[in-house]
Amino acid sequence: MKKSTLRVAMAAIVVCSVANAADVGTSNYYVGLEVGRSWAQNAGIDNQACDPLTDCMLIGGGKIDHLGTATSMGLSLGKNVKDNVRVELAVNRRSGFELSGQDGSGTNYSGKLKSDTVMANAYYSMPMSKLAPYVGAGIGLAKKYN
Repeated sequence: MKKSTLRVAMAAIVVCSVANAADVGTSNYYVGLEVGRSWAQNAGIDNQACDPLTDCMLIGGGKIDHLGTATSMGLSLGKNVKDNVRVELAVNRRSGFELSGQDGSGTNYSGKLKSDTVMANAYYSMPMSKLAPYVGAGIGLAKKYN
């Protein structure tokens, strides 16, 4: 119940802060929040045989099927450094994917998958009359765990 309440609260914060996400008063700094949902296709990995000398998860055969859905929440802190150029540091957590399948002996297994990311990003905006497309690049680290 607490997780659902937190997700609804985060979604409300994002909706309320979208208009102000890129501009905090007259400062060159900004804060951005994001909430997202991912729907994964089934992995469709069906391994009937595996060479024990290779790095194979399904030794002796097996199947990995279901991944499900995940929720993503993130926070970014940035600064407009020049006209049309901004940089930011962004953190994101994705949780909710579940991996399930069957190993070669017919034993079923499952586990939850989560990931955290930290990114340093830079963006260049191309302002037009009513539209401001942008290009960006970033580099970062990701950690996955269950």
